[in-house]
Amino acid sequence: MPKTGIGVTVIRKEAYEKVTGGAKYTADFFSAGVMTARLVTSTCAHGVLRSVDTDEAAKIPGVRAILTGGSTGVLCGSIIGDRPPLARERVRYYGEPIALVVAESAGQAAKAASLVKAEYEPLPAVRSPGQALEQGAYLIHENLGSYQKTVPDVYPEPGTNICHREKIRKGNVIKGFEESSVTVEGRFTLPQSDHIAMETRAAAASISADGTVYIRTSSQAPFEVQKLLSGMFQMDETKVVVETPLVGGAFGGKAAVQLEILAYLASKAVGGRPVRLVSTREEDIASSPCRMGLEAQIRLGAANDGTIKAAEMTFLVDTGGYSDVGPRLCKAVVVGCTGPYSIENVSCDSLCIYTNHPYVTSFRGFSHACVTFCVERMMDKLA
Repeated sequence: MPKTGIGVTVIRKEAYEKVTGGAKYTADFFSAGVMTARLVTSTCAHGVLRSVDTDEAAKIPGVRAILTGGSTGVLCGSIIGDRPPLARERVRYYGEPIALVVAESAGQAAKAASLVKAEYEPLPAVRSPGQALEQGAYLIHENLGSYQKTVPDVYPEPGTNICHREKIRKGNVIKGFEESSVTVEGRFTLPQSDHIAMETRAAAASISADGTVYIRTSSQAPFEVQKLLSGMFQMDETKVVVETPLVGGAFGGKAAVQLEILAYLASKAVGGRPVRLVSTREEDIASSPCRMGLEAQIRLGAANDGTIKAAEMTFLVDTGGYSDVGPRLCKAVVVGCTGPYSIENVSCDSLCIYTNHPYVTSFRGFSHACVTFCVERMMDKLA
């Protein structure tokens, strides 16, 4: 009998451990001497971060370090380096990490985190991609033109809230609509949403005497963790060792690199001791990246025989307070804008827009589900 093939049951390697409760995920690894890190997050969606007072928190027994935005000057981002690991000077979404407490126990870390006080000067919040493009809209990144890019094919537009733009022009759209007997238009708004994996995000880090960094993380992208960490902190990639145990759901949400950076900084602050950082459910939703939001304006034209003669589309991708993979989502939108349909004349613009929402990452379908919903609804209207 063949061991694999159609009609053959293949038992997953980890099946026994999972059904008996013996499977170990990132947060299940714990040993004596491991310290706990706890996030302090912004209660302001957009504002100047006037101060972060850690004096009372530092008095809690067992607290060994408290990091703020001033603890490191690096900026991170998989495409555009626009995000500090901990906010400094400005906060750009509710739930953005502003401080990190490192203590001997989880209770001590939680108590100290509750005593960290931040002072904000609120700024106008940009609540949608459409609002971000309005005349006089507040700039979320006033220094957009100064950020380093990790790839050549991304084009932020300084002086605006646009971090990238893609477009397609095919045929003659004006002529296509002139030849159309039926024309329909539609506007769609799809809000951001969360992956809600059963396992919240978690990461642990330690640094050995020879400088080797050890990361354990619930990540979909261990090699990306290694690449970004080594690049950000000028380390040889061989000095960053990443271990990924079983991952308790991800759906694209754990492809982003966030807690791994914070865990490394926490370990470095306490002399390389092992530190673990496990998100609460609220932190996992509010502080870590989510699914993109989308605003779409679509116009279709068709002949009486059903032939689609023209499509004019504008998609505004809500990338949140920071870009991360937003520009790639923007590109995926425009590449797949017509779906399975053959359309001779197409004009499509896809813009990646900063807002004061949580920043985004991949989600199953990598934008195509959102676009498909809009296009298929338009097909219903056209029919």
